[in-house]
Parts: sequence; C-alpha cells; structure tokens
Amino acid sequence: MSVLAVAVLVWTVVQVVVRDGGSDSDESSPEAGDQPVEETTAGLSAARPGPLSTLEQGRIGLPAATELGPGGVPTGFPDSPEGALAQLAAIDQTALAGASLPAAQVIAKEWIAPGGPDANDWSVVRALDEMLTASGQPGAGSDLRLTVEPTMGAFRNDGTLTASADDPSAPIACVDFVVSLTTSSTDQIAAADCQRMTRTGSRWVIATGPEEPAPASLWPGSAESVEAGWSWLEVTS
Repeated sequence: MSVLAVAVLVWTVVQVVVRDGGSDSDESSPEAGDQPVEETTAGLSAARPGPLSTLEQGRIGLPAATELGPGGVPTGFPDSPEGALAQLAAIDQTALAGASLPAAQVIAKEWIAPGGPDANDWSVVRALDEMLTASGQPGAGSDLRLTVEPTMGAFRNDGTLTASADDPSAPIACVDFVVSLTTSSTDQIAAADCQRMTRTGSRWVIATGPEEPAPASLWPGSAESVEAGWSWLEVTS
C-alpha cells in the first residue's frame, strides 16, 4: 500500500475511532454506522485514478477567500453553507499541504471550536502523521512535495450527500480532495472529509462535538462519485 493510501485509510479510520470514543462505542447508535476497516481498505481502489463517467454531475459555486486567517488558512467566507464548505476546504488543504505536524496542530487549535476534535487526535493530524512516518520524514521541515486540491463537494443531510444544506446555520460540509505526492514519480489518490461547521464571530470553524463519519474517498468524476452525490467545486468570486 502506498504512502498516500495509508494516509487516506488512517484519515477514514481515525474519524470512526475518535468519533465513537474507541472500542466502547455503542454499535446500535445511528452515529456509529461506518464500514469495518477491512471494507474501508478494499474501498481504497475507488479512490485511485480510474475510468470517468460521462454522466452530468452537479456544481457548487464556492466564494473566494478575502483574507488570510490564523495558521495561514484563507478565510473571509460569507455566512452561507457555501462559505462553510469553502472554509473547510481551506482548513484541510492548508493543514495537509504544509506537511508539518506542528503547523497542522496550530491550525486545529485555531479552527476547531472548544469541545471539538483535539489537536493531537484530529483525523487530519493523524493522517499527516502516518504519511510523514511512512515516508521517513520528520514531523516538521519535511521535503515532501505534496499538493492538495479540493475538487468535489457536498452537504450531508440525513446521511445523504446533496448539493444543498438542510441546516444553513450548522451545515455538514464535505470535500473530496485530490492529493498528489511527488517523489521519483507522482502518486495520486482521492481523500474525502466531512465536518459539521459553525459560525463563530465572522468566520466558520469546525463545530463542537465528535468528528462526522468519514465519507467514501472517491476519484472525482468516476461513476462512484456520481452515484454518491458529489458535485464539482467552482470558485465563483
């Protein structure tokens, strides 16, 4: 399994473990309905580059950032579900692309509301830790050439991915990224994240409470991504 595949697997599994509080979670709870790790591993094939679908997919227009916020995260997004989606994309993108554990932990402290995922246990930090470890890199000062592009998006409503949010004040925003790692060659994989967002002052942050269930990481434009309900992301203005 490649370094990127390991990181995506860890990202997905950590969201399950951290959300459910470890092995003592209530399996009967509707919040704990995730797939077993074995199925998640097998599903990584759908995150790899593969055949594309000609079926039309929806589009979500994202507002552009207007300023740089704490931890170097772009911000200034409006008080709208699309603004929340854009903010989550910026948080994850900045934390991952920096390839630095201390920097990602600073971002977690600045962009997660009190009572939300801890900076040490946030799934993005754990995935980054696994990726740096597997590639033999230090926690900071890595020379990895990593790019993270938010490509598709959605809002989760009652467990279903759609192009609009049922609760504009606390939307569950989801982003499907294309993550590329260049060494002697370039390895690419999709990595998806969902988080409930909340408005604090003039900016969106990841909300109080456990992390949302991890969505399937699906290669953008594939038949699986169409069926799952993902839409293309476009920055409008």
